Amino acid sequence: MKKGIFFFLFLIATLFFINRVYLPGFERIRSAKKELLSLRKENERLKKENESIRREIEALKNDLFMIEEIARKELGLAKPGEVVYKFDEGHIHGDT
Repeated sequence: MKKGIFFFLFLIATLFFINRVYLPGFERIRSAKKELLSLRKENERLKKENESIRREIEALKNDLFMIEEIARKELGLAKPGEVVYKFDEGHIHGDT
């Protein structure tokens, strides 16, 4: 009879231990793996974005056509003798 009670108490203690120690640990591991996967994907995305920005910087340093295009579009610059027409709210403005 004592063996049966001892076994029953041992079984209860084992189940309690598994429930309190192992199961939450497994959930934390699963959650950490999921977060790690998400962070790796974000890292790859950022690497690609970073490389794209590096290429754009190099082009801005070395590509005269790109520099001219930006100067024209963003700064409204023109070569000597050119006439730039700006369309704004349905009105035409001529700048020399």
